[in-house]
Amino acid sequence: MKILYINTLFTPNIVGGAEKIVFNLAQGMEKRGHSVTVITTSPPGDKISVEEVEGIKVYYVPLENFYWPFDEAPKSSAQKFLWHLRDAWNQKMSSTVKTIIRHEKPDVVHIHNLAGFSGTVLKDISTNFPTILTLHDYYFKCFRSTMFKNGKNCNGQCWDCKILSLPRKVVSKRVRLVVGVSNFVLNRVASDEYFRDVEKDVIHNSIREAEISRNTGREIVSIGYIGKITEEKGFSSIVETLKALNRSDWRFVFAGRGDEKTISTSLIKLGDNAKYLGFVEASEFYKNVDLIIVPSLWNDPYPTVILEAFARGIPVIGRDRGGIAEIISLVSQELVFGSNEELSSIVKRFLDMQRSEYVALSQKSYAIARSYTFEDFIKKYEAKYVSVGK
Repeated sequence: MKILYINTLFTPNIVGGAEKIVFNLAQGMEKRGHSVTVITTSPPGDKISVEEVEGIKVYYVPLENFYWPFDEAPKSSAQKFLWHLRDAWNQKMSSTVKTIIRHEKPDVVHIHNLAGFSGTVLKDISTNFPTILTLHDYYFKCFRSTMFKNGKNCNGQCWDCKILSLPRKVVSKRVRLVVGVSNFVLNRVASDEYFRDVEKDVIHNSIREAEISRNTGREIVSIGYIGKITEEKGFSSIVETLKALNRSDWRFVFAGRGDEKTISTSLIKLGDNAKYLGFVEASEFYKNVDLIIVPSLWNDPYPTVILEAFARGIPVIGRDRGGIAEIISLVSQELVFGSNEELSSIVKRFLDMQRSEYVALSQKSYAIARSYTFEDFIKKYEAKYVSVGK
């Protein structure tokens, strides 16, 4: 079978979990004997390039928009609005993608994140090629992709989101199948006439077997955070909670990109108990921690970091947002918190618990990761490709 994937980013441009999932999925299908092609974006001004990445044919398409949104350069509100306005209906990007797909003639097209390509892509390809869409975020309903504004989650669409996402609403019904990475994101996005009369399903993300290696050898003193250091990720709630513990039998190790002021302020507040590793490989980060906190304020659909931690036998504490509780509650509902006070209580419990109790949580976390096997993940999508291609 010839499979074509579309995602905003692809290796080496890794920003979040979606890029890792798409790469693993594409590589997994290629190893099962399928012909795999990927279309992704590259910075404006580049020429279209075609490269082979570990046996996968990849088209890097220059972004036809006002700026590249994945660099560190600050953008004004006006610049951001204009970028999203063009992204609402970007015919240039759609035309380029259509040309590539007609040349490749895939049996099925599997779309993931579309920011940069715009929803216009669906209009041009879904009529002639069986198309699956996986929801990793809220892009179809929110131009920010987060449904998070002014420090709060949106209960519905803002007026500007309704306007800018209208084209995506119109074309959403053209796909044959829409898949959510969690029940939460599927129910939130595939509603209000979005994806009307489209088959729906949930396939939770998975990680490759090679990433699974138990790590339960140290005392429970090292608390970790990995990801973007931003407001919606709730990073500051960890800092404030740890600062207020009035005890020093812990250390905090964090990694990822973010605001330099926030990072430096956090290090000052926590003193010698905190260490910032910068942007490092996940495998390197997990060697330094015994407990992970996922404090997202926004409704994070399904953070890959949870499965990555579980695969190493590292328990995870997470805020009751989005799809976070869907997986953490499989280990224990008591590891899910709603307020900073509840987070503090859970952290204290970990610091005071007996070694045997920690090992039990570690083993259960590891078992959950093992139940989300990469082989099953690949087989589920493979079956969907066959189904929509009929």
